[in-house]
Amino acid sequence: MNLSKKILIIGTTVIDILVEKTTNKAHIITGGKGYNIAMNVATLGGYVSLSSSIGVDEYSKKIRAELKNSKVKLVSPSNKEDATGVYFSLFDGSAEPIF
Repeated sequence: MNLSKKILIIGTTVIDILVEKTTNKAHIITGGKGYNIAMNVATLGGYVSLSSSIGVDEYSKKIRAELKNSKVKLVSPSNKEDATGVYFSLFDGSAEPIF
């Protein structure tokens, strides 16, 4: 596979908050289709840019740092009124969410 060309990914970026009901332990993970694809392409050595709606809140700092560390260029404008999308799931110890 030739990954020497520049690739632009347009898609969602969210923060997943997964809480285990039995332990009340929260896991905060960055995800979203656009983010996941961009990170995978970068891992394979591609030159990748991501256009995604990311806020300027605390969650966005985590996302921006992860993208920078993986050499994914974020090409979306920042809007101070935007909030980063958050997906919340409650788990009961199995692999299936209960909420």
